[in-house]
Amino acid sequence: MRRLILSWLALTLSAVIVFAAAETYTLNDGSTVTGEIGTSSCNQDGLLLKQGAGYGGKRVAWSKFTQDSLRKLVEVKEAAKYIEHLVEPPTEERVRERKVSVAKIDIKPVERLQRPMGGSAILGFLKNPVCLLFLVLIYGANVYAGYEVAIFKNRPAAVVCGIAAAAPVIGLGVMALIPAAPVKTQEERQAEELAENAPAVEEAAAAEATEAAPLEAVPTGPVLPPTISFLRGQTTFNRRFFETKFAPYFRPALGEAEVDMRLVLLTHRGDYVGTRFSKIGPAEIYLQVPKGDAYTEIMIPFNDIREVHLKHKDA
Repeated sequence: MRRLILSWLALTLSAVIVFAAAETYTLNDGSTVTGEIGTSSCNQDGLLLKQGAGYGGKRVAWSKFTQDSLRKLVEVKEAAKYIEHLVEPPTEERVRERKVSVAKIDIKPVERLQRPMGGSAILGFLKNPVCLLFLVLIYGANVYAGYEVAIFKNRPAAVVCGIAAAAPVIGLGVMALIPAAPVKTQEERQAEELAENAPAVEEAAAAEATEAAPLEAVPTGPVLPPTISFLRGQTTFNRRFFETKFAPYFRPALGEAEVDMRLVLLTHRGDYVGTRFSKIGPAEIYLQVPKGDAYTEIMIPFNDIREVHLKHKDA
């Protein structure tokens, strides 16, 4: 009897010890697992609890345990190396760490540079030497364009250039749009000159008639054609001028009206007397000048010509 009582006491004591060593762990789904952690309970796949003398049930993955259970398991040496990275610090500790990690930023006031006051764009443009030079070049090109328009439209160069200088671009555009002045032939010009000089000739003839003796003989002889003159400043000497005013004098064989006439060109290099023009270029003309029994050809630039006269060889 005594032996039976001792055996019962030993079994009861063993059950109490086992029950006291067993631990209960809570899972994320609310369920619990109870058992003792043995030497083979922990590995990287999870936890397998020991039930009594052997291992029973299934291995539970570490990710299924709650944070409270993980904090209890992390104190077990065998399980700590598998779940350290899964254990989150308590809320208060995390807040404290966050406060420590966030450094206080002290924003110090800085001195700002004041922006310069914006001035007039036109005044700034005029103060720039490069811009001024650019404007002068444009203005000069505008006046030169007026000179070219005057030649093309057969208008006085001084008038057109003055309009282009007074009203740049606009005045030049107006002069370019107006019709060109009609080109007068040599006969029309001679008739105008004769009409202009007719009153003076009549007055001179009347004065000579009153002063002359009654028996004075009237001179007889051929009447020579008047000399026609063109002066720089009143006339623009260019290719169009010579081709228009002296068209008959470009023929290889001169007509009866031109054969006794002479072309007199006064230039900065000298004076030349010729019978005809052999050819003409964009900036020069070639005069055929008698030299003994032959002829020589002289090139005369338009810019060197001061005066052009057409007169009879006996005048």
